[in-house]
Amino acid sequence: MPLARQLCVRLLPEPHNTETLKLLREYVQIRLDITQRVPSPAEFDAAVANSNRIQQQLWQQAMVMAAKDSGIVPTGLFIQSLNEWIDDQEKRLTAVVTAFRISFCSRFMGSPFLRARFPAAAGICD
Repeated sequence: MPLARQLCVRLLPEPHNTETLKLLREYVQIRLDITQRVPSPAEFDAAVANSNRIQQQLWQQAMVMAAKDSGIVPTGLFIQSLNEWIDDQEKRLTAVVTAFRISFCSRFMGSPFLRARFPAAAGICD
C-alpha cells in the first residue's frame, strides 16, 4: 500500500486505525492476487466486488470519525486520501475495460467474417 496512505491511517484514533489498516491490507492483497495472473471474468468480478465492499467499509469508518470530530486533521486527510483511492480504482477499471476492448477489437473483429457472424460483438468495436 502506498506509504502516504499507510502513514495517514496511522494518524487515526483507535480503534479506527487498526480496523482501517486491516481493510487496506485486505484491499492490497486483492489487488496483488488479481495482478499475479490473468483472472477469469468471475474472479475479476469478485475482486472488484470485494474492492468495492472494502471501500464502502472504509467510507463508513471515515463517516463515523468525521461525525465524532469534523475538525480533526487526520480524519480530513484520511477522507481526502480515500477519495483519491476510490478515484484511482475507477481509473484502473476504466483502463482494463478499454484495454480489453482494444485487444478484442484488434484481434477478433478485424475479420469481416467475424464481424458478420457476431454483429452484437462488432458493435462494441465501432
